[in-house]
Amino acid sequence: MFLPPVSAAACSLIRRGLSAIAVGGLLIALGVPVPATADHGPPHLTGGAGPAVWPASASCSPNGPLTRARGQTFDIRISFENRATTATQFTATMRPNRFFSTNGTFLTRSVPAGIGVVSNSLISTASMPTGTDRVVIEVTSSATGAQVLARCDFTLTVNAPRATPTPRSTEPRPLCPPGAPVDDPCRRRVNP
Repeated sequence: MFLPPVSAAACSLIRRGLSAIAVGGLLIALGVPVPATADHGPPHLTGGAGPAVWPASASCSPNGPLTRARGQTFDIRISFENRATTATQFTATMRPNRFFSTNGTFLTRSVPAGIGVVSNSLISTASMPTGTDRVVIEVTSSATGAQVLARCDFTLTVNAPRATPTPRSTEPRPLCPPGAPVDDPCRRRVNP
């Protein structure tokens, strides 16, 4: 049995109205290796001979619940990979939330062809209000258009900082000999 090149066949099926998920299932059923797409959305298929290729991919963390006391920090890590033959512009966009004044573009990064880049943003909670809100950051690229390549989706809770205990006096207390009278100075408390 002769199969046309995977990417040409897949592109043809998608043009005829089959979804990328259905095409991926068909290719897997035929035993054709297909890149995993669970974390990165459907592949952007290219025409011509050879396997389907994503021109760009990304990943993002954290995901899930995240709790910090005000003044603590946390890391937002976004990685970008450009498999295209030209430079690709990646954009991380943040949805509005109570903690960040950035309503829109959180980060942009131009990545040369054939290169992967990791961006770590250390975020301080020192000036954030206390409370809880959902924080969503979506990553897109110029090579894949509006297709969301990665998403950070976490619930951030910022608590009030713990109160610092008042240090006790380090002044030693005089020892009272057994049978000392009640009004003896050694019976006065130095430490409240």
